[in-house]
Amino acid sequence: MGTFRIFEELSQVMDAATARKLTEILDAMYTDLQQTVTKGDFQELKSAIADLARVQTNAESQLGRLETVTAGLADAQNQTGQHLAELAEKQSLTEQRIAELADRQARTEQQVAALAEAQKSVEQRLSPLESAIADLVQAQTQLTLAQKETETALKELIRRVDVHDQRLAKLDGRTLETQFRDKAAAYLGRVLRRTRVLSVGDIADDLEGVLTPEEWDDLRMADIILSGRADVGGQKTDVFVVVEVSVTVDATDVERAARRAALLRKKGWKAIAVTAGDNATDELVSLAAHRGVAVLRDGQEFNWPQALAAA
Repeated sequence: MGTFRIFEELSQVMDAATARKLTEILDAMYTDLQQTVTKGDFQELKSAIADLARVQTNAESQLGRLETVTAGLADAQNQTGQHLAELAEKQSLTEQRIAELADRQARTEQQVAALAEAQKSVEQRLSPLESAIADLVQAQTQLTLAQKETETALKELIRRVDVHDQRLAKLDGRTLETQFRDKAAAYLGRVLRRTRVLSVGDIADDLEGVLTPEEWDDLRMADIILSGRADVGGQKTDVFVVVEVSVTVDATDVERAARRAALLRKKGWKAIAVTAGDNATDELVSLAAHRGVAVLRDGQEFNWPQALAAA
C-alpha cells in the first residue's frame, strides 16, 4: 500500500493533520520494517494501529459531545447575558426612579420647611392679633354685661314710663271727662236741649227690677249719663245720653257706649250712645256709625242721624 492511499484511508477516520503525521510515521516504520521488522512484529504494529484508530474515534466522539456541551453552555451564557442585561436595565430604571423619588422627597422636605417657616411667621403675626382678639372678647363680654344692665334699666324705665303714661292717660281722661261733664250743654247743644248731668242713683228707682246685678255694675261704670230733649223722628222727645270719654276713642269705647245705652232702652227710654275724645280714626267713625253711636272728635260731630235712629 502506498503512502498516499494510507493518507486517504486515515483521513476518513481522523483529521488531515493527524492522518498526515500518522502516514509519515507509518512510512518511516515501513521503511524500517523493510529492513528489520518480522512478520510477527508487523502484526503487532497493525494491532497497535487499530487500537490507535479506535482511540481516535472515541476521542472524536467525546470531542463532538464536548462541542455540543460547549454550544449549550454558550447558549446558556447568551441567555444569562440577556437576563443580566435586562436586570441591568431594570436596575437602571429602579435607580432612576429612586433618584426621582429622592428628588421629590428633597423638594417635599424643602416645601415642608418653607411651610413650617411660613407657619412660624404666621404664628408670630397672629400672636398680637390673638392678644387683640382676647382683649376684644373681654371688651365684648363687658359690653354684653353693660348692655344687659342697660336693657334691665331700660325695661324698668319703660315700665315706669308706661305706668306714668297710664297715669297721665287716666288723668287726661278724667280731665277730659270733667271738662265734658261741665260743658255737656255746650258740646251737645245742637241736638240736645235742657241738658242735665245724672248719676246712676238718680235713675236707680226707675230701673229697679229691670236690670240684672251684672247689668247694674256695667251701667255704673258709664263715664257720663245725661238727660234732655232731642228731636227724634220729627218730635221733641225726652232722651237719655250715655257718653264714653277717652283721649283717643277706640272700638272698646264704641262698644261700651252702645251696650250701656241699650241697658236704658230696656226700660223703654230713648237712649243715645255717644263717644267723645280728642282723637278718633276715620275707620273708628265708620264702625261707630254701623253700631249707631255718635262720635265727638276734637269738637267735631259725627253719626248723629245713626245715633238718633238707634235711640
